[in-house]
Amino acid sequence: MNEPTEKKSTSGLDALPRDGTRCTRPIRPGCNPIFPLFLLCFTWTVASTCAGAEDDPQFGGKPVSQWIEVARSDTNPERRRKAAFAFRMLGTEARQAVPALIALLQDSDDRVREAAARALGKVGSGRLKEVAALVESLDDEHPSVVEAAAASLGEFGPAAQPAIEDLIEVTDRFIDLSVPVESLCGIGEPAFKPLVRVLMDAQRPERLRIHIATVLPRYGEPAVEPLAELAWTASPALRSKALYGLGMVGPVAKEVVPTLIEAMQAPNSDVRLAAAYAIGECGPEAKAAIPVLIDALDDADRRVGDDAADALAAMEAELEPFIPQLIECLLEEDAFARHHAAKVIGTVGPAAQSAVPALVEMLREHRRVDTRRAGDDRGCCYPGSHPRTLA
Repeated sequence: MNEPTEKKSTSGLDALPRDGTRCTRPIRPGCNPIFPLFLLCFTWTVASTCAGAEDDPQFGGKPVSQWIEVARSDTNPERRRKAAFAFRMLGTEARQAVPALIALLQDSDDRVREAAARALGKVGSGRLKEVAALVESLDDEHPSVVEAAAASLGEFGPAAQPAIEDLIEVTDRFIDLSVPVESLCGIGEPAFKPLVRVLMDAQRPERLRIHIATVLPRYGEPAVEPLAELAWTASPALRSKALYGLGMVGPVAKEVVPTLIEAMQAPNSDVRLAAAYAIGECGPEAKAAIPVLIDALDDADRRVGDDAADALAAMEAELEPFIPQLIECLLEEDAFARHHAAKVIGTVGPAAQSAVPALVEMLREHRRVDTRRAGDDRGCCYPGSHPRTLA
């Protein structure tokens, strides 16, 4: 009977002697007991490298530390500019580059200074030294650097409050005035009163005040009072911007509806247009304006009639008592006035049943006009000429 053979181990470790003596037998390839130790070291090295990459993020194949070295010591201004651009793209991940960016704000090349100013707003956190460095750049001789510094200050939000007066003082140096105004608005609530002060200052350039009137509605209800006051100014451009601003604030501007009604009588059509828009944005809260809006349906400026119709449509159930006046508008000579009146009546719903006969007759008259014009190669002029004007 054959004796059972001993099962051979497939592990190279079994080849090692167990009595502590030195092994003289060769170990098969692939079973080297040192391999697990090598694998452990390799894994640790890769993990350490990845951790280092997280601490030193890269852009364009270079880590932040190398870009910082370029910004500090490279003699080529284009490469220094690219370093600032790299910091800007990395944003807060390049926070360690803030000192290098502040130094670049003093660079001899204006393009480098501009790039550094734009980057600091994305990389920095609004600390006092960062704000101070950008405020100093507001006095730069190149407008592009000044605008970049102003834009970055806006990125810091309320932390840039110490820069408010400096931003206001240098507005006359900006090519695009929306930059400092947007920056001031970005600072938030601390900039509201300074913005209002400039807005109401008649000695300030009108285009600056127009920009402020455009952004002030972002503050909501606090903006209603200064905008309503500005709506009485003699400048049509400022009046219209203020009225549009009141519309952007929305229903909370209901307290100034009398001002909006008064503006609907203004000789300037842009002012009337803005007033109609603002009334519409107030919705049913501005129902006191319904009569003046109905009168505006046949305004000489068709844009005003369009916005008046839209404003009336926003009144909803408040229009029911005014159906007779709207029916009268269906008989107007002006085709657009009839069109606007029909549009408004259509929003009232079943409560406007009394207008059905007039609407049917209006439809019939339009069809007769279309028939008479069938031979005209110009086609029918929408919404059509009133038949009373035909021979």
